[in-house]
Amino acid sequence: MKLVRQHQSSTTISGILANIKATGATAPEPPRGKAFIVLDVSNSMNGNNKLKTAKAGASGFASQALDKSYRVGLIAFAQEAKLICNLSGNLGYLVAEINKLKTNSWTNLADAIELATRELGETGPRSMVLITDGQPLLAMTQRSIDEQTLRAKAAGTAAKNLGIDILTIGTHDADTKLLAFLASRSDLASITSDGGLGGAIVDAARLLPDVSSACPSSPYLVGSPQLPATQRSK
Repeated sequence: MKLVRQHQSSTTISGILANIKATGATAPEPPRGKAFIVLDVSNSMNGNNKLKTAKAGASGFASQALDKSYRVGLIAFAQEAKLICNLSGNLGYLVAEINKLKTNSWTNLADAIELATRELGETGPRSMVLITDGQPLLAMTQRSIDEQTLRAKAAGTAAKNLGIDILTIGTHDADTKLLAFLASRSDLASITSDGGLGGAIVDAARLLPDVSSACPSSPYLVGSPQLPATQRSK
């Protein structure tokens, strides 16, 4: 059985915000990796400033991931999973969209994993960082929890079979056994306090695979305009 790592971080929210680069900063070189922040925005994230803390952490993660030659995208999930940001090298765009997030409804983790898997594609170094404070459910019943847990496990297994690295971050209210199952390795699953959530998210960037020797899978112009997900051509 996988064990979930208890996360301890010296990273503070003020430090996170102080270290984020100026708005509009872009990746320093053609990105070689792809990473999605997959963030729970269900109603429970309102408690103890968890969403505010997670937003700061997600912004810090994006900054550090760009420095590691990753493009970063954002998926938010509650009743349904939504693509908020396409994969981008533009930090200003990412931070602006992160800051717009609001809470709503249930916790559809399975749909979020499936959406991230589709958006990451099938080539190159790919990672998703799952962040949640609860159990996957679409109704307040044990049957819903059980069904959604099975769906999340199936979605996570499919993603890992495609070579996608899954990192999981949960608060103490989260389903730690599920997060341990979903993580690609035991050191990629961490549990943290509500107050430590932001620091745990930033620190996840250090666990992204090194892509410095990888070859870009396609040409990419750093700093090119990035359309919001809702404006992308179908």
